Amino acid sequence: MNKAHEVTDSDSYVLPVKNHVRTAPNKRIGRRLVVSFVFLAIIVVGGSGWVLYRQSLQSLEDQMGDHLVSEVELIALGIAGATITELVPSYETTKFYSNETERLRVAQEKLGARRIYVFDRDCRSLLDSQRDIRIGWEYPLCKYRDPMEVEKVWLGEAVHTLLVRDDSLGQDYMTGYAPIFDDQNNVVAGVAVDIGARFTKEFASFKQRVYLFAGLSGLVTLIVALALARTLTRPIQRLVMAAREIGRGNLDEAVDTSANDEIGYLGETMEEMRLRLLARDAQLRQMLGGVAHEIRNPLGGIEIYAGLIAED
Repeated sequence: MNKAHEVTDSDSYVLPVKNHVRTAPNKRIGRRLVVSFVFLAIIVVGGSGWVLYRQSLQSLEDQMGDHLVSEVELIALGIAGATITELVPSYETTKFYSNETERLRVAQEKLGARRIYVFDRDCRSLLDSQRDIRIGWEYPLCKYRDPMEVEKVWLGEAVHTLLVRDDSLGQDYMTGYAPIFDDQNNVVAGVAVDIGARFTKEFASFKQRVYLFAGLSGLVTLIVALALARTLTRPIQRLVMAAREIGRGNLDEAVDTSANDEIGYLGETMEEMRLRLLARDAQLRQMLGGVAHEIRNPLGGIEIYAGLIAED
């Protein structure tokens, strides 16, 4: 532990002065420079990629929704609204039911849809492209998942849902709804088309590539930042060592001034300070030599006369 020295001023009170030892900094410029560059690269590259991914996905989703609404409206126009409401359980064996369900299957195949079905106001089946679905079967997704879309159908609007994930098939799909009108232009039923979104698989791989590219950008930035940090911090470390040597009184070693930037200018300033200290030391030595000479001559005479007195 360093001992405090006492300095007395003119008012006769004591000021403690402690010797301060400079330690190595905990937060180095190079480390902060590297972290800043890497963080900035990841934010810029990853953020830009993510924004591009979301915008592209939203654009394709909107185009798919518009196309799906057009298709489901065409299917609704081909269904006889005046007759469809007469379907009740046990009518599955009628020719009308067979013809209508076959038309749905043909449309399903042409569209590449997962399913096409017609439902009443209670979300119960009237027609379905799946053979095992009977009249009166309840559609829980229509009733509980998409109540807002179905409500718009009864108001005479054709709508579509957002993309929905089917975990059983591992695929995203979208559902389009359209009203079916009778001869008096009243909404008597609704038709729904479930169609898979194949492009989402490609966008999933695109998202992975965005993450990969952001990671590679961060790695490249890390390497460049490390090289830049070493280029910046090494001259500073040399100047620190030179300043410590000057502080210890070692003025023989010249300060490195090879850099052509602000660090080089600082080195030139330190070198100028070192040369001035050397000149001052030389002057002090010359002055001390003169003082010693002036003191040595009288002391020599005193020594001679003292010897003579001692002999007497």
